[in-house]
Amino acid sequence: MTALLQNILALNNEFAEQTSWMTPEELQKLVEEAFHFGHRDEGLDGFVISLTKGADYHSPNFTYFCERMDDFVYVDRIIVGARAQGKGTGRSLYDELSEVARAAGFKRIVCEVNTLPPNPGSIAFHTKAGFQPVEEVTLNPQKRVLYMEKPL
Repeated sequence: MTALLQNILALNNEFAEQTSWMTPEELQKLVEEAFHFGHRDEGLDGFVISLTKGADYHSPNFTYFCERMDDFVYVDRIIVGARAQGKGTGRSLYDELSEVARAAGFKRIVCEVNTLPPNPGSIAFHTKAGFQPVEEVTLNPQKRVLYMEKPL
């Protein structure tokens, strides 16, 4: 595993409650399936991994969008490390993803944000970035998510 992916894995797993824990093999497969994989400072400051319909990925959140939309880029995870939060890192990752998605002809970027366990910081970040609520869904008694989209 490269140093970049080791950094990404460590940052991801630091925020596993907000996203999900990953093994090195799971991260490698996700990056290989990615439509866009952006990162800052070798993954130490932050990263974004996105997919498009047709990717070999079977999370309930990705499936939600695949069943309802044809034209989207799905953000599986965007994570900004503590040292880079509040410095525009997340915004720059989304600006880059938006540019790549527009150039490829996509009309929207979609994502989900936890509402249980609560993640108000991420909801505020995504709202400020132009995402709008689509639907809130309970996945199980301990997990509820807000599906969001950003028109391009």
